[in-house]
Amino acid sequence: MRLRIADQDAARLGCEPELEFSIVDITTKDLFELVDRYGFEAEDWPTPLLGEVAFADAGNPDAPRRSPRWQRSVFAWMALHQNGHDVSWDDVDSLAYFRIKLVAGDETEPGKDSPEPEASTTPPSETSSD
Repeated sequence: MRLRIADQDAARLGCEPELEFSIVDITTKDLFELVDRYGFEAEDWPTPLLGEVAFADAGNPDAPRRSPRWQRSVFAWMALHQNGHDVSWDDVDSLAYFRIKLVAGDETEPGKDSPEPEASTTPPSETSSD
């Protein structure tokens, strides 16, 4: 996963604005700090971070997950820690909240053209409409 924070926050913290991180590669120390801070069981990781389905929607495979309100802060804290920045929660709380974004792996930078998709070489089937 990649996370982007505001350029001014990155400059203040001495890091790159875009950081790679993994929710699977969390250290034991970091996991138990989150367990103590947010009150979930370590064995439930990463469900508390990714969100849960509302009880009324249980069993519905298309039900949306409700993300915890602290999700962005934890993503930022994890990304910074996994990239060697020993930030405090006060540091994370001072980040521009709405500038904390997950970045898709194939996303192009704003203003840059994305590559044209390659033309299909598969002939149309008899059931396709032309």
